[in-house]
Amino acid sequence: MASFKLDDKHYNHLKKKIVEFFEKKLNEKLEEDPSIPIHKYHFDLLIQTKSKSFGAEIKTFKETSTSPQSWWSYWTKGNKKNLQKELIEKVEKSSLNALEKGFVAVIEGQMKEYTEKLKLNEMYLIQEGEQFKDTIKKVLDFLGKKGEIEKLDNIIFAKIKFK
Repeated sequence: MASFKLDDKHYNHLKKKIVEFFEKKLNEKLEEDPSIPIHKYHFDLLIQTKSKSFGAEIKTFKETSTSPQSWWSYWTKGNKKNLQKELIEKVEKSSLNALEKGFVAVIEGQMKEYTEKLKLNEMYLIQEGEQFKDTIKKVLDFLGKKGEIEKLDNIIFAKIKFK
């Protein structure tokens, strides 16, 4: 049996569908484990199976509709400047819109940092709102990332490889 911890404070309304997706994907039951330290690593979701652990970054429809510019700004300016200079320049010269730039920052800044902290080679981006599927696909293609994108109802699950 696999265990998980979800940030219930922000994503409880998605919990049932997220659990359903991963139980089917892993072909095993998920049991909630409140002792999993998601906040220590800033994960929205952490799943532990007997053979591996993986995390997820979750974005709600509202968050994605209002915040992508701040994601880009956060990961490219100040002391959190985590994106490589070459990538920042490539994005700035591209025709990516603000939403797409925001997803670049989430994937190459936030999610990459998390995978490095826990020495993971993959992570999920979970997005509420199926209308963001093409945007996520475009950004993964732009970054040259291998990823599987699946949908359950109105939720996008993008499995992203980092190594």
